[in-house]
Amino acid sequence: MPFREVSRMEKRLDFVTLASVEGANMRGLCRRFAISPTTSYKWLARWRQTGDAGLAELSLRAAHPAWGGRKIARRLKDLGHDPVRRPRP
Repeated sequence: MPFREVSRMEKRLDFVTLASVEGANMRGLCRRFAISPTTSYKWLARWRQTGDAGLAELSLRAAHPAWGGRKIARRLKDLGHDPVRRPRP
C-alpha cells in the first residue's frame, strides 16, 4: 500500500482537530505529529482565533529571501506582531 502524501496545512488541520477535542492528550499528539508543545499551543490558539487561515505559513523569510533580520523585525512590528529578540552574547 502506498503512503499517503499530506501537505503541511493538512497535517496542521488534523492536529488542531484532534487537539480541540475535550480531554485530548496534548503531549501524545505532539509526539505523534513531531512538534513541540509550544508550537502545538500556538497552532491551536491561532486556529481558534482565525480558523483554517491561522494555520498558514507566516514566514517572511521565504517570501523575501533578500531581507535581513532587522527589516523582517520591522515589518513584523508594522503588522502588529511582537518579533522575538534574542540577547546578544
